Amino acid sequence: MTRAHLTAALAAALAVVALAPTAARAAFERAPGPSGWVGVRTGLIVDTRIGGGILDITSRTLLAPAFGVSAEYRFGRVDVGGVFESLGGTTFILEGRRRRLGGQMRGALTLRWRFMEQRWGAVYTRLGIGWAGTRLNDGFRDAVVEAQGDGTERADVSQRAHGITASSAFGLILYPSTRVAAFIEGDVMTELFSMRIDGDRTPLSVTRTSVSVGVIWRL
Repeated sequence: MTRAHLTAALAAALAVVALAPTAARAAFERAPGPSGWVGVRTGLIVDTRIGGGILDITSRTLLAPAFGVSAEYRFGRVDVGGVFESLGGTTFILEGRRRRLGGQMRGALTLRWRFMEQRWGAVYTRLGIGWAGTRLNDGFRDAVVEAQGDGTERADVSQRAHGITASSAFGLILYPSTRVAAFIEGDVMTELFSMRIDGDRTPLSVTRTSVSVGVIWRL
């Protein structure tokens, strides 16, 4: 092999090395974009704060469970969809006694922006708004009665509350294949509930911080 042949071969090799990342990225960008996706998630509620003028409580119990399913459609780097979640009851301590706020169901429309995306995955932020309902256990209703201190009885406090839920999340998606993705995210959810005390509607706010992991599949 002559020096000219060696020079040509070396130049070709360098060109391949230089163009490979660009070609790979171009192939990724030309690949058929995801359309509909469905997924499942599980997580842990690590902090709960209850307020609204009736009580002002910070949960003393970590690791309350959360489970959910989701569906979304991708438009470029924006995902539009919805999520339905079941959140476990939260235990708290008030005046030395252990109380419990019942479990919660929530459904929300979601908007996710994958603001940084590569072949391996994406970093994203997500907003959600929807409806939520929660069961008020007897222990929580007793705590409300004690906080009222005006002769209110447990029977005067509603057993359920419902209202608007809003959330914001920050997370990471990993793409092990073109049809399956895994994610981990931190989420802050705020619920503005309405409950009844002595027949009057009373606001109740609940803010929960959670960490979730999940898997989504392309349809």
